[in-house]
Amino acid sequence: MLTAIKDLSSLTETTSSHNETLPSDLEISRRVRVIQSQWSTQERKNRRESAQRRLNELLDTLTGPAA
Repeated sequence: MLTAIKDLSSLTETTSSHNETLPSDLEISRRVRVIQSQWSTQERKNRRESAQRRLNELLDTLTGPAA
């Protein structure tokens, strides 16, 4: 999985200088479903496992490791 990082100061400048309309929640959901429909069963499994691992790491960070 790739993660893109964008400098928020340039994002603010960009949005203030353009009159673009952000996509609605419904449009974003539709786009996500289109992308996910192209994933193989193995890719879905890998992404689910990766998400579970990241969630566990986040919970450990927030609450401390289980004793």
